Amino acid sequence: MNDTTPQRPAPASSAGRSAGGLHPEVLRQLERLRGTVSDDFAPRDGWTIETPVGERQLPAEIQALLSIDWPEAHVLLDEDDIGTINFPMMLEVDEEDGPGDRAWLFVGMTSTQFYWLLDLDEAGTGDPPIYVIDHDWDDEEGIPAPDLLSRMLADLKAVPPLSAEDLFPRACALGDLTAVREALAGAPALGPLNDSGLTPMHLAVIGRSAAVVQALAEAGADPGTALHGTCRIPWTYRHPKRHCPDFGDLNAGATPLHLALAPGLRVKSAPDIAPDVIEALLTAGGDPNATDEHGRTPLHDAVTSVGPNAHEAVRLLVEAGGDPHARMEDPTRLRYPVRSHTPLTIAHELGRTEAADLLKNATKTP
Repeated sequence: MNDTTPQRPAPASSAGRSAGGLHPEVLRQLERLRGTVSDDFAPRDGWTIETPVGERQLPAEIQALLSIDWPEAHVLLDEDDIGTINFPMMLEVDEEDGPGDRAWLFVGMTSTQFYWLLDLDEAGTGDPPIYVIDHDWDDEEGIPAPDLLSRMLADLKAVPPLSAEDLFPRACALGDLTAVREALAGAPALGPLNDSGLTPMHLAVIGRSAAVVQALAEAGADPGTALHGTCRIPWTYRHPKRHCPDFGDLNAGATPLHLALAPGLRVKSAPDIAPDVIEALLTAGGDPNATDEHGRTPLHDAVTSVGPNAHEAVRLLVEAGGDPHARMEDPTRLRYPVRSHTPLTIAHELGRTEAADLLKNATKTP
């Protein structure tokens, strides 16, 4: 195999090295990302792992790397501000899930399922070369050329600490009723939080809290407000441990009712669909026939939903006047690939018999 090791920075003097031998540029990037290695860090003798070529002692600088401390609920993002990375981590590599001919160690994994690997036998400079492979990599593809850890870190960004302006939206997104009520006492703005049209009411649905929805509505928040454009939930409004990991894009025109039917757009502890949240939105005046940019109504989402609360969601929307014959422009935008365009025809296509019966008995007619 050709030597693909990148040219390394000039060796640092012992005065310029610290934290168990990490290179100064690695330390500088970690500091920029708000990571630290404890001042009392000391490498351990006998810290070994199994690799594809046998047992290896973890070098001091790799022990230091694996001992990085991050602030609570810290998030590292890729250069596009979309994907996250779990770093550092320590996962032994065997012949079945990675290259089998070197002393490999997984030290990072991205949300797009790419792995950061290092060869323990190349770790002596404190700025080791990092090899990036896809999760479904195979031997025939060959090992890609590496880049130095310091340069990999330089491409990452850290979600900034919460500001005072972030606290109210974050509380809504977590369904924290106590914090929301405290914030409402100060009469915060209840309209759009940014140019996308995202509002606290959208975020309350992510928190899956009917009580927060009701509190916002009583304070004057619009339960039917629609997004102005395609957007993502800002990272400062999310909690990396309490929210589902991948929120994805939100469509222009989406209302809180649309978000209430989005299974991954929620706190982890809540069900995919919370009927009491849907009911609270409808009671407050949410429109069951609101359409997003693709002509999708909440009822389109409800009939493609699964789980114990899916039928109840359909019932609530139908009883509130949801149109079973509303025509969606592009049904491929739904959760399942379907050819039909209306909630009723989609329910038939997917074999959702109970939902189809509810829709057939609805008062709306084509």
